[in-house]
Amino acid sequence: MDSSAAKMTLQGMAIQQAAIDFGNGQTLPFTPCKRGYIPMVNGQRMYACSFHDKARAKRLAKENEVFRDGEVDLNVFWNPKEQVDSEHMEDKVEKEEEEKKEDLKDCKGT
Repeated sequence: MDSSAAKMTLQGMAIQQAAIDFGNGQTLPFTPCKRGYIPMVNGQRMYACSFHDKARAKRLAKENEVFRDGEVDLNVFWNPKEQVDSEHMEDKVEKEEEEKKEDLKDCKGT
């Protein structure tokens, strides 16, 4: 069932289309709020932007901290070990990209 905003406003139509294109048609794998999401604020875990945080935290508490299908598991942002692993992967990807560029240069030079 569509909300009235999904049919009446440009932003609502865009969010609805994004839910269809990138999610399951009902839930997006990201927050569509323009306010932005910061995982930690003053050492406190944030479940959404400052405007929507309390409502989402309440819903997750009610649902035993289980994220819905299509939602990003926020533990990825909160777990320092996973952040270190993520940074390591980014370094590895950057190194591989540099190696590919060097290989390409070598191929063009011959």
